[in-house]
Amino acid sequence: MAEYIATFPAGFAPVVEAELKKALPDCRILHLYEALVHFRHGASPEALRRLIFFNNVFYVMKAYKEPGSFDAMVREASAGAVPPLVRKGTVRVRFSDAGRFASVPAEVMKKAEQKVLSRTQLTIDRLSPRTEVWYIRRQEGTGYYAQLLWHRRVTEKNLAQGALRPEFAYLLCRVLPLQPQDVVCDPFAGSGAIPEQLSRMVQCVYASDMDPEKAQALKDRLPETVCVQRADARQLTYLADGALDAIITDPPWGQFQTDLDPDQLYSAFLQEARRVLRPDGKLVLLTARKQELEQLAASSAWQIERRIDTLVNGKKAAVFILV
Repeated sequence: MAEYIATFPAGFAPVVEAELKKALPDCRILHLYEALVHFRHGASPEALRRLIFFNNVFYVMKAYKEPGSFDAMVREASAGAVPPLVRKGTVRVRFSDAGRFASVPAEVMKKAEQKVLSRTQLTIDRLSPRTEVWYIRRQEGTGYYAQLLWHRRVTEKNLAQGALRPEFAYLLCRVLPLQPQDVVCDPFAGSGAIPEQLSRMVQCVYASDMDPEKAQALKDRLPETVCVQRADARQLTYLADGALDAIITDPPWGQFQTDLDPDQLYSAFLQEARRVLRPDGKLVLLTARKQELEQLAASSAWQIERRIDTLVNGKKAAVFILV
């Protein structure tokens, strides 16, 4: 079976492990790190393209237990390495060290490019190639010589300010074991990333936003199965007491809204969330205001069942599961 590595949002390793085993029952997970999984899979790599919870997927040509320097990795690349999967078109070589792109001396780059060209019909294009070959050094001490299979369809450049990437929204919705019959709401729906994913998981989804333009945009883009309302998350008058099994949401962090008092917003929202949730319902909340939320939970009837530290567009944040 071929080997692959795939990256995903930090902190969601247990969720990714469960989702990967469910989506690809024949796969064997070799290593699971903070934001990367190394696995074997026997079917076509196209099956991996459908896995929304991954950022980037690579075909592994060689794995290094002790990678050493990039120069050493390039010199050792031919020993035991399989050929690239994509062998025609254009290519560029990149070097990644602990999650960041790294520069290498010109002679190392030249040797790395020659390694690729000698086993393929690829030609070098350092600006907009069809494929990429990466030398990757991980902070855990492992390394990979791997080919990037495709570029992400959605990046921060394609998103509105503060919007979540699809893979992040998907994993956020999967931290709870939702059942198809569950009733779930996102009262800070914004651009709709969370309710869009929820609509594929449960039969009844509510989404609301107090901004009339955003509410209308949600109605225009979300499936008809999602009930969209214009509403203040502190007064969810369209919901009866105990109407929801879960709330999954990403409220404002107070970074873009100059007229917002996040502490007052969160406090009022937590009170309203308690009203509309069933007694055994759960609230999943993503925020960068970690200390403030912990203090609010401690001074209210909420308890923090779990906290997942993560990164959102490079900013430190956390997912809280409140009960």
